Amino acid sequence: MINFDKIRLLLRTEKSISQSLDSKYHFVVRSSCEKKEIASLIKKSFGVDVEKVNTLCIKNKRKKTAQFTTSPSFKKAVVTLKKGQTINFDS
Repeated sequence: MINFDKIRLLLRTEKSISQSLDSKYHFVVRSSCEKKEIASLIKKSFGVDVEKVNTLCIKNKRKKTAQFTTSPSFKKAVVTLKKGQTINFDS
């Protein structure tokens, strides 16, 4: 069971899809989560061994349309799994 309170969603971009072949998965996580906490949540939720977790904070961006709008800021976690392991999202 995935804890959706801390792990918000899986990012699916061109870069993340190409890196998933190398056992690297991108997640949007809560900004208060730490690397060790993210690793344990991924291990409990998906039953895989986490080798490394990299985190980065994406700041909001301001765009000018008819009015100024801002995109939300978020924290991204890049989770590297041990060789030969994958996460199956079909189930």
